[in-house]
Amino acid sequence: MSVTEQQSWGGALTPAQFEALNSVTQGQAARGAAVSDNPMVIGMRGATAAPTAVTNGQVVDPLADTQGRMVNRPWTIPELAWSFAGAAGGIINTTDVVLAAAAGAGLRRYINRLSLSNNSATATEVVVKNGASTVIARFSLPANAANVAHEFEPPIASSANAALNIACITTAAAVYANAQGFTAP
Repeated sequence: MSVTEQQSWGGALTPAQFEALNSVTQGQAARGAAVSDNPMVIGMRGATAAPTAVTNGQVVDPLADTQGRMVNRPWTIPELAWSFAGAAGGIINTTDVVLAAAAGAGLRRYINRLSLSNNSATATEVVVKNGASTVIARFSLPANAANVAHEFEPPIASSANAALNIACITTAAAVYANAQGFTAP
């Protein structure tokens, strides 16, 4: 606040008050910087890839696509979304099928929607796995089951750098699976 602004405001500030007021209302901080006072971040970061994760207490900025539209999808920028469409004929044995491959160091695969149907007279259990062995979701799918959509709120996730897999527990079912998700730390 300038001296002219102080005078038009009608009040006089001591030098200490003036300094305190200025220290509260200024100060840019870069992404990932430690915050020592009130950061003033203006604008958004255009992104086509996951930004580097920060640690607790560090500044983050809003994400936008490369055209400047703020990311307001529930979870991620379009480039980090993934989808899976099952093979023709469905899953017919107990072998794991990869929904989303491992994402890389420090990144997880999240699934927020899964639809399942069973086009056979054999009922089965269907599991979603974190990697090759840890079951993170389980579904009972009756024989000749019509398409059923499952929404995960919050999304379920793999461990860092682990694939998301799906498998039937019973051979001879014909399970059609479709999934959508995203990649993030």
